[in-house]
Amino acid sequence: AQDKLNADKVLLGSLLGLPNTSSYWGQIYKPLETPIGLTSPYVKVSGISLIGGKLFFGWRCMPYTEYSRREAVAGMSALVQGKSLVNVIRLQ
Repeated sequence: AQDKLNADKVLLGSLLGLPNTSSYWGQIYKPLETPIGLTSPYVKVSGISLIGGKLFFGWRCMPYTEYSRREAVAGMSALVQGKSLVNVIRLQ
């Protein structure tokens, strides 16, 4: 079980460490081509942002790979935190 948790932590660290290629979105890995099955390498995301001192409401284009990375980071973070919490409870 500890080996799986360590592997998840390595994956999460790698997702967070992808190269910074855009100052607007932050850590982004941009595709060289459109992912298979999609019509565009970008997705429209909604939100409110204060990035760069600018207030933004509405929709923005985000590279599909960055959207996927952020979804994966959120999922892996929850998984790692959940497993870590279970391990702490077991040790008590």
